[in-house]
Amino acid sequence: NSDASNENQTTVFVVVQGASQELLKSGVEGEVESLISGEEGHGEQPLLNLLITGSPTAHVFDGDRDVAGLKLQGVWRRPRVGLLHLQEHYRQLKVGWYLKNPEHPVWLCASQHHITVVFSMCRELVCPVSDIERG
Repeated sequence: NSDASNENQTTVFVVVQGASQELLKSGVEGEVESLISGEEGHGEQPLLNLLITGSPTAHVFDGDRDVAGLKLQGVWRRPRVGLLHLQEHYRQLKVGWYLKNPEHPVWLCASQHHITVVFSMCRELVCPVSDIERG
């Protein structure tokens, strides 16, 4: 449906427009990552992370990692909505604890080209913030 496609594009435009250029530097420290695939026009991981966490990092692990002298930026806090990824099942990536354990029992489930929203009314599926703060 072209109306739905236009609404999705408008939503992405508003989110990206609201993010500063400094905020859009992600992934490898100091580099700007692509939010939309040039070939297929699909949203890339930095766009998904921008929508979920407010920061367009290119990775789904917790915190930052140093790989061969490159600082790779991941997710630094627990989001309101989580992320699960099909590629983790195939051991192609590992989603960090923060994205798997959102504040609310709502997760985006990503595969290579599709995203599905899964939610539950059962609040017991997520850890209360107070349990996390206690460490």
